[in-house]
Amino acid sequence: MKEVRKVFRRLAIFASLLPAAISIARAGDTSLSRETLKGATAIGVVIEDLGPEVERYGLKKGLIQSAVEAKLRGEGVLLASPEQLSSASGIPYLHIELLVKSDNRLRWAFSIATEFNQSVQLSRDTGVTGRAITWSISGVGTVVKQNVRDIMGIIDQDVGKFIAAYRAVNPK
Repeated sequence: MKEVRKVFRRLAIFASLLPAAISIARAGDTSLSRETLKGATAIGVVIEDLGPEVERYGLKKGLIQSAVEAKLRGEGVLLASPEQLSSASGIPYLHIELLVKSDNRLRWAFSIATEFNQSVQLSRDTGVTGRAITWSISGVGTVVKQNVRDIMGIIDQDVGKFIAAYRAVNPK
């Protein structure tokens, strides 16, 4: 975890030097990772805590949770309830982690990871099972503090990309 924070700190410093009001660099998804979504029925949504400073500027965990669930539901993706997600370890879930680092000036650097996490089984030893991220996209960027809610647009785009990947192998 320390290594992740160290890398993020370096990315935050680099990203804070970028001039645009909001900018982002992205990773992508692949045809193989899309195949891992095939047959997934009900999925959960897990949003990581954002921290009090981010929430003071209007970007709240509950807001992200509601928006993501509404978008998925609107596209016909069946959602698992929080109770189902916590009681049944085999339910896959869409996990969104947003890390934001302030330079105590006008800008924030951020990292967004949108990941599909599900149960997996080793082909060489079918008795070994666990959870793994099988589809993901991520990016880093900067935003002016007063416009931190603009990050919602990026989260919306990421969820849209997940839905496109999901629908590519699970048509309506």
